[in-house]
Amino acid sequence: MPCDRTTMKLGAVVQRGPPTQREHGQVEAWDGAQHVRVNVLREDPTTPHRYLLDGIAPLARWSRKAIRAYANIDDLTSARAHHAAWHHMGIRLVRASAAGPDVFAYHDAPDDAVVDVGDDEWDMADDVDVDSGAGVAAPADADLHGYADDGFVVPDHVGAPFSPGDPSTSTFVRDTHEAVRAYRDAVPSTRDQRRFRTWMDAFETRVAHRDDEAHFARGTAAAAAYTYPPTAAPPRPAKRRRRR
Repeated sequence: MPCDRTTMKLGAVVQRGPPTQREHGQVEAWDGAQHVRVNVLREDPTTPHRYLLDGIAPLARWSRKAIRAYANIDDLTSARAHHAAWHHMGIRLVRASAAGPDVFAYHDAPDDAVVDVGDDEWDMADDVDVDSGAGVAAPADADLHGYADDGFVVPDHVGAPFSPGDPSTSTFVRDTHEAVRAYRDAVPSTRDQRRFRTWMDAFETRVAHRDDEAHFARGTAAAAAYTYPPTAAPPRPAKRRRRR
């Protein structure tokens, strides 16, 4: 599609040069009307066919005219949107990390290439058909039949599901809730902050889904708000009786 300022957005995955030239990256900033600042996807020097996008790498200055294709990420806080945009450009987002570089692999990597299969749960949920019995060796002990009651498999939900604390009865809960709300109210302004927010959003969604299932299994109600605790009214001071 045409590369103009009205359609290409910040965060877009872009390709420069001819189709056979592997020069991809992500737009991090505008640089006047004719250029953009790009975080360039670079091949891992230690692993062939493995590519990295580092949040602390210097940005490259690319001319808009040199960009041949791009895919916008409509919601930069959505892990699924990031996967979809890179997939559209022929690249698989193998693993996103808040602490280190994101890992990628091209779809057309050679059959004999050793590339990451990915350990992100979004990949597992969306792209992989898992056969729970295939390729799993039976335990050596016949008494271990693979259920929670024999101790061989640990159940997914150990202990009680999450229940929100009461800020009116605990200073720690009140301070924690204020910190969570401050984090949510803050707007990420740097690459590292946006990368961390994307990772945290995906993590929170997975944990909330698991907790909701745990509550459902117990017949209890899940928390109304996992990521933005409501503001509790301060406790009313006790009324003092007038002496007669």
